[in-house]
Amino acid sequence: SPSRSTAFWGPAFTEFTVKTDGRSFKLRYTGRLLAEPEDTVKAAFKAVCIDDADAQRIEHRVAVKFARTYSKKAHECLANRERALAPKLWYCEQVDSLGGWWVAVMDYVPAARSRATSNVNKEQLKKDVRDAVKALHDQGLVHGDLRLPNILITDDRAMVVDFHCAGADGEARYPVGLNGDIKWPEGARDLG
Repeated sequence: SPSRSTAFWGPAFTEFTVKTDGRSFKLRYTGRLLAEPEDTVKAAFKAVCIDDADAQRIEHRVAVKFARTYSKKAHECLANRERALAPKLWYCEQVDSLGGWWVAVMDYVPAARSRATSNVNKEQLKKDVRDAVKALHDQGLVHGDLRLPNILITDDRAMVVDFHCAGADGEARYPVGLNGDIKWPEGARDLG
């Protein structure tokens, strides 16, 4: 008999209101953001963001990340540039009903099928990453975890993602339980 695919229910966080304009949206989760087995513990999901107030019931593909810490300011710094260097942020708040965890809802941006087929040359990708670092530093911010898994290569640019270690220079902290498989900068330590 053919196998049935089951619906992906996802987290209990299913709606949000944008503070700037009061619009409300509902989320319908479609799966985990990353499909690799080792990523099943990460709290990042694909979803459809539904604007019920619109007569046409517009649906947008989004990514939803849950994190103990998150820098909305750093994410917006890169997302709101003329040449966006991070996905557009729809919602980013600490949610009391989730124990104070942060919820970041952003545009789902598909990665290029492979770096070899990307329309962007390597020099432009390097420039995008340098521009992102400079933009953050110009605002007194750091990313704190800028490495290849947190750089999304699209068909026309490099985008920085995953702002859970980001924040103000001199104030942002590494998380507890730094992954020993990652080459961290010299002196990096839990909560350092």
